[in-house]
Amino acid sequence: MGDSTQIATYVAQVGKTTVQNNYLSWDKAHAFDKEMTPGNISGFFGDVGGSVFSETTVKGAEAVVNKVKEKYEKNNSLAWAVLFILFSMLSMTFLSLFGYFLFAFLLWMVGGELDFNIVDIIIYIKISFFGGGVVGFGVVLMKLLKVKGF
Repeated sequence: MGDSTQIATYVAQVGKTTVQNNYLSWDKAHAFDKEMTPGNISGFFGDVGGSVFSETTVKGAEAVVNKVKEKYEKNNSLAWAVLFILFSMLSMTFLSLFGYFLFAFLLWMVGGELDFNIVDIIIYIKISFFGGGVVGFGVVLMKLLKVKGF
């Protein structure tokens, strides 16, 4: 092992040389910028620099992008289906409970009692949750079967 001062000096010199070798002057930077500007090769990504990509590379990239896009669309449709069914269940439950409370409030307004029965509320939740699931599943099924209008 050498002296730590010598090692530090050597590392600093290597760093300085690396920076000097990689430094681009204004002219070199502009030349590099012009070289990287879009060429006449068109593809999925639009026009790309002719000096950077060949037409074969662009076609290969398009194939990869198309595969990823297909997988995304497949996964996206599955996620959409699950979310739609859950949304249908929750919204149907909300509407059912809203109707229950509205009807109870209207009965109270006309002179009756304000009566909330927890057993009735649980029954409303169960029925509406199941009904929302059936409706959501039906809509998703129609969409997956590509029925016109869905």
